[in-house]
Amino acid sequence: MSCLDFLGLVTGEEAGVKDDRHFRNQLRLARLPHQNPLDELDFTLQPELDVRKNPYQTDT
Repeated sequence: MSCLDFLGLVTGEEAGVKDDRHFRNQLRLARLPHQNPLDELDFTLQPELDVRKNPYQTDT
């Protein structure tokens, strides 16, 4: 591996880590409410929602 290949690999990894850290910090600063997966959604609280029409349902 040449020096340039190594530097390209290192800087690419560093950029990925910085992007991930930036995204996590922005998400934390947004103070969004905790999101539950759709599998945990209680459809009895909103009877107008039809469970069969859930396109994200995993247990088919």
